[in-house]
Amino acid sequence: MIQNHLLQIFCLIAMEAPVSLNDDEVRNKKVDVLRAIRPILPERVHEHAVSGQYGSGWIEGEHVKGYRSEPRVAKGSATETFAALRLFIDNWRWQNVPFYMRTGKRLPSKISEVAIQFRNIPHQTFPPRCLEGLASQPADHRHSTGGGNIFKVPEQVSGSGHAAVAGHDAVLLSGNL
Repeated sequence: MIQNHLLQIFCLIAMEAPVSLNDDEVRNKKVDVLRAIRPILPERVHEHAVSGQYGSGWIEGEHVKGYRSEPRVAKGSATETFAALRLFIDNWRWQNVPFYMRTGKRLPSKISEVAIQFRNIPHQTFPPRCLEGLASQPADHRHSTGGGNIFKVPEQVSGSGHAAVAGHDAVLLSGNL
C-alpha cells in the first residue's frame, strides 16, 4: 500500500548527494538507500508496520459507508485502505533515525507523508556552540493528491550563531517530484 511516489520521496530525502544528475547516478543513489534499509524480522513486523481498513462512521456530521459497503468491493475484502511504516537506514548518516511513512484513504486530509525524526550525527563537524538551540524536531514531506508537495523542516532558533536557514519552516514544491 506504500505507493511508489512515497518510496521515491523517501529515497530522495535519504540518498547521498549524487556526483552528477544523470539518470544512472541518481538511480544508483536511490538503490543504495533501498539496500541500506534495516531488515524487519517477520516476528517484529508488528513493531514497525500497521495497516487497516476504514469502517463506517461520521465525517463532518454526515454518515459514511465502510470500505466493504462501497460499490464493487467484496463484503469480505481484506484490502488495506491505510498503512503506516517505520523504517531505519543502516548507514552512518541515518543510523537510528526512524523514517515514518503513512498513507491511506478517507483520512482527514488527502495526503501521503514521510516524517523524519532527526537525531544528532555520530561525529560533529562543527563545535558544540554552533549547534546550540537546535532541537531534535521532526521534518516531514507531504504529498497532496491535488498535486502539491510540502517539505517541512524544523524551524531554526534565531541568534544561535550558526549559518542555517533561519525562519523558514516550509517550502511548497508545485508539481510532481
